[in-house]
Amino acid sequence: MMGPHDVRLDPELAQRLARRAAALAPLGSLSSDIVMLAPEQAAALQRLAERLAGTYPYGEPHYVGQMLKPPHPLAWAAYATAMLLNPNNHALDGGPATAAMEEEAVAAIAAMFGYDEHIGHLTSSGTIANLEALWVARESHPDEVILYGENAHYTHARMCQLLGARAEQIRQDALGRLELEALETRLRAGGVGTVVATLGTTSLGAIDRIEQIAELCSRHSARLHVDAAYGGFFALLADGAQPGVLESMPGAIAFRFHSRDAHLVMGPAASAGANPHDAIGIGKFHGTITPTTPRGSRNVTSTPPPTGIWRPKRRSGAPA
Repeated sequence: MMGPHDVRLDPELAQRLARRAAALAPLGSLSSDIVMLAPEQAAALQRLAERLAGTYPYGEPHYVGQMLKPPHPLAWAAYATAMLLNPNNHALDGGPATAAMEEEAVAAIAAMFGYDEHIGHLTSSGTIANLEALWVARESHPDEVILYGENAHYTHARMCQLLGARAEQIRQDALGRLELEALETRLRAGGVGTVVATLGTTSLGAIDRIEQIAELCSRHSARLHVDAAYGGFFALLADGAQPGVLESMPGAIAFRFHSRDAHLVMGPAASAGANPHDAIGIGKFHGTITPTTPRGSRNVTSTPPPTGIWRPKRRSGAPA
């Protein structure tokens, strides 16, 4: 049994890793059936395997220090297969086959959450998903403030700084949730374009009170972005028991969902109090709809493909 401060793989796993690396190298190209590495290349791969042995044992059942676990063998094999071609979904001509699969994947994930209509694409990480959501917040309300909680993931503060977006932090309550009274006070003061709520914080697993926050945002004409990095999958596991998840999501929410192999930003394209009838919504900032990353960016294939989805939706009484 490893101690809490051990930063190493079990010796048997480390040896297996080295053997696996050596076995994989000959399969690393489609130019021939077998690719032989030069001696110095084989030595470099061996050194890599040796250094990777100094990794936390993420696959060990008793290890819960990070949300990192080895991918499913099928996912690993599929990724390795695609990497033999290294397509790029920055545009249709960069990866026509994978672009089609991207559309299918986005539609499948949207369907899991009951979104029949959606506009979406894959991104390269949860951090980039947050960056994009905050970029849209800045572009849709350039002169207004983005509010995020003291309990929010640190990427929100950092990404707001990176974007040069005006942002303010709202304190959390005794349970680690966004404090509603402080939020309402700040919304009442005006000048707020977007509120960030968290559906499962990384520190405590606390769940912000989304329904009440959505009502406050609607009342004060603010958009609502929900970072569901830890809690987004609750909706997929709901069985009707209490405490449960929202049976129907409020109409002005954009979600970022995170798992080991995918990240998801999803929700209505429009926002409460901000042209909710606009079916183009967030997609208008991209210059394209799907499948593509934002104009000028690249979907880096060295990380598992995350997802961004928005669903056009009209609220009752909104102009057509």
